[in-house]
Amino acid sequence: MSKKILLVEDEAILAMAEAQMIKKHGFEVVTAHKGEKAVTMVEKDPDISLVLMDIDLGRGIYGTQAAQEILNKRTLPIVFLTSHSEQEYVNRVKKITNYGYILKNSGEFVLIEAINMAYNLFNAHKKTRESEEKYKAAFMTSPDSVNINRLDGLYVDINEGFTALTGFTRDDVIGKTSHEID
Repeated sequence: MSKKILLVEDEAILAMAEAQMIKKHGFEVVTAHKGEKAVTMVEKDPDISLVLMDIDLGRGIYGTQAAQEILNKRTLPIVFLTSHSEQEYVNRVKKITNYGYILKNSGEFVLIEAINMAYNLFNAHKKTRESEEKYKAAFMTSPDSVNINRLDGLYVDINEGFTALTGFTRDDVIGKTSHEID
């Protein structure tokens, strides 16, 4: 996986210092000074694999809005890098992504470890999604009749083999017990 990071920071001097610090650890860094520019860069550059997003970007859209627009276009980890430690800000970003929230000036070690953790978490999520997709494909296309029920007998899911054998559709079965569908 490419380790190209988009750093979104409206203060140019801070962006330069942070970029240099991150580059020392083997990452490639590109910068954007506005949220709108960050959205465009992510759209155009498929090698960007993580975004470090300042929340307050001065004029234009906020970092939270830019992050949401980015996630509407691509799935990638976004770590918020901000000077805001208020609960309100933390709650706002938790609704968008949970890959990290770093206070500015936390130090080089904290920043680099947060980036590494975000990559690790993102990769773990990706593997889980891939595994779930394989399971679902095997479950749904099995010629055998397979159903998943809760302990009380309520149908949670059925496959095509179940439908072929019984004639019941998913709408007939899901959320009901075998007694209810007779």
